[in-house]
Amino acid sequence: MLGDILPIKYGKGLASKNRVESGSVPVYGSSGIVGMHDESLIPGPSLIVGRKGTVGAVHFSSGPSWPIDTTYYVTSTPDTNLRFFDYLLSSLDLRNLDRSTAIPGLSRPDYEGIHVPIPPFPEQRRIVAEIEKQFTRLDASVAALRRAQANLKRYRASVLRAACSGELAPTEAELARAEGREYEPADVLLERILAQRRARWESLEKRRGKYKEPAAPDTSNLPPLPEGWVWVTVDSLIIESLANGRSVKTASGGFPVLRLTALQDGQINQNEFKTGAWTAEEAKPFLIQEGDFFVSRGNGSINLVGLGGIVGPVEMPVAYPDTLIRLRLHPEVVLNFFGQVWNSATIRHQVESTARTTAGIHKVNQQDISMCVVPLPPLAEQQRIVAEVERRLSVIQQAEAVVEASLQRAERLRQSILKRAFAGELAPQDPDDEPASVLLERIRAQREAEQTAASAGKKRPARRRRTKTSA
Repeated sequence: MLGDILPIKYGKGLASKNRVESGSVPVYGSSGIVGMHDESLIPGPSLIVGRKGTVGAVHFSSGPSWPIDTTYYVTSTPDTNLRFFDYLLSSLDLRNLDRSTAIPGLSRPDYEGIHVPIPPFPEQRRIVAEIEKQFTRLDASVAALRRAQANLKRYRASVLRAACSGELAPTEAELARAEGREYEPADVLLERILAQRRARWESLEKRRGKYKEPAAPDTSNLPPLPEGWVWVTVDSLIIESLANGRSVKTASGGFPVLRLTALQDGQINQNEFKTGAWTAEEAKPFLIQEGDFFVSRGNGSINLVGLGGIVGPVEMPVAYPDTLIRLRLHPEVVLNFFGQVWNSATIRHQVESTARTTAGIHKVNQQDISMCVVPLPPLAEQQRIVAEVERRLSVIQQAEAVVEASLQRAERLRQSILKRAFAGELAPQDPDDEPASVLLERIRAQREAEQTAASAGKKRPARRRRTKTSA
């Protein structure tokens, strides 16, 4: 059992305020290094095992360290190959021993009662050497796959950037000249959109105040656009005012309302919803429609605030919450083109620069969104750009799927290597090795001697009685 050969000890608490962060000694919690200190609890190499929180996580420290009280630890001895046990414990998936109902926890009796195969000490060294040789090759392959992932992410961003700058497909102006025909530039398209926008407002039965023309875009810090394109504000392209959803408390059996996590890869996942404490009639003004575009109002990460997603065919009645801002675009703005542009670096810079931070949450509002400036190409060119972006993104998605599958295979191979190692199938065995049973007896004898010495040290000498003397 593990308790016979690798008994664990409790770490010792060390509050953040008492640590010396300029020190050189790592402080370990159950999830790994959580700070630094100038003193060590353990002077040499050790294994740290998560006791509370990240249960069963195993960390190897090659030098002095301080494991805090959410951990157990094991120190190095002449008869303990810590690297061997590092790999052994990692293969056991100690998380399965968690029996707690609140904070995850690992009990020492559960840990020490695990039966494990222990090879002779020299074979432990051979196993470690073979594991590390194979893991080195595997790590190199995984690193190459991670680089491929990063390159695909950069390529995806470059495709969207090119879509915003007219570099992805032939422009309508170029094609018109080559084909000897006329074309409608985007400024004419914009005039028609604005005229229809005003006419729609004038047709409303309940109009308030004077019609307000959309503000002209500030293009002073924006790059020049291809021939036939124009910069416009979002406000110029919408047919209805921007709208926030409604804040609704979660209630069992209530009306479906989207979660913020419904925003996924430029789309709205309609299966990401909770049930809110409102009726179908109360939810009616906030129902999503096919073709709606939603933008996240706030997020703890600046990289996620203001991201947008398109609503596809509506599968069931579902409302949108106050964490999302709804846009309804003019039909002559190709929705997929707008979505591609909105989530590109060109617009991300504008959104992130206008976001405000409150209590650690980055937020944008309707005014911020409506004043964002986006490029508008001629209608036919929007459609060509969408087709080219989707073609390239499809290739990227296929490549990303291949890379992800390869990473998963690498992880399975890592577990297979460990499984073979602790089944005696990875390294050669030597009949001249000292049997593991002898090793266990020696460890047991050493521990008993240590316990006897410790017990003797705790015994206090008996007090001598004072004798009375006669006067």
